Amino acid sequence: MLTPRLLSLVTLMTVLGASAASADPVYGTAANLTGSRTEDNLILLTNASQGPNLSDYSGKSLKIEWEIAQISNAAFSYTYTFTGFNQPAISHIILDLTDDAVFPQVDPKAVTGTTFNGSSDDVDLIFGEFEANAQNPGGPGGSNPGFPPGPSIVGVKFEGMDNLSPLVISFTSNRAPVWGNVYIKGGNNGFAYNAGLIDLNSSDVLDFIARPNGVVPEPSSLALCGTAVLAGLGLGVRRLRRRR
Repeated sequence: MLTPRLLSLVTLMTVLGASAASADPVYGTAANLTGSRTEDNLILLTNASQGPNLSDYSGKSLKIEWEIAQISNAAFSYTYTFTGFNQPAISHIILDLTDDAVFPQVDPKAVTGTTFNGSSDDVDLIFGEFEANAQNPGGPGGSNPGFPPGPSIVGVKFEGMDNLSPLVISFTSNRAPVWGNVYIKGGNNGFAYNAGLIDLNSSDVLDFIARPNGVVPEPSSLALCGTAVLAGLGLGVRRLRRRR
C-alpha cells in the first residue's frame, strides 16, 4: 500500500511525465545556426477550390540550406542556398521576419547588404505582408501560386535573381535566428513552402527553417542581463544554504 508521501511522489512524477510528453510549438523559438530542409520537409501540393494542384517543383530533389554566424555584438550574417529549383527558375522568395521588422515601419537593419551568388546587382527587396492570390487562392498563376489560403507571411520578398542555380542569398541582420517560414516561387506553377506555414503550432523543427527575428541585445543590455543572472544565482545559493 502506498503511503501518502509515496502517493504524492507518484502523482508528481506522473504530472512531470505528462508535461514532458506534450511538446510546445517551436515557431519563433531559437533556431539552429546551420541546417537544411529537403523536398520531404516542403509542401508541393495544395487543395485549391478548383481541385488539387501539384507544384512544378515536384520530384526535383529540392534542398534549402542555411548558415548563420554572429559577426558582432549586434549583427548576424545569414546565407541560404537553394538547390534543385531550376526548372522553373526561382522568380522570388518570401522569408518570414518578426512583425516589428516590417510594421509600423521597416527596420533598415533587419535585412541589409543582400547579395545573390555574391553580387548585389539587380537585388530587389520588398517588405510587407504576403498571402495567396485573392483571385485564385492556392492555384496556378498569380503572384504566389500554391500559397495556402488563410496564412500569411510578414517579411521580405527577394526579387531579381536571374536563372541562378543553385541560388545563394546572403545578407546581414540585427536579428537573431528563430524558427519561421519561407515560400519559393518559380514560373507559373512552381512553388514550395515549409509545412509550418499552415501549422504554426507544430512542435517539429523540421516544419520550419531558421530566419531573422529576435533583436540582438546591445552590449550594455547583455551586461545587465548577466548581472541579473548572477544575482539570481547568488540568491538561489543563499536560499539553499538557509535550508541546510
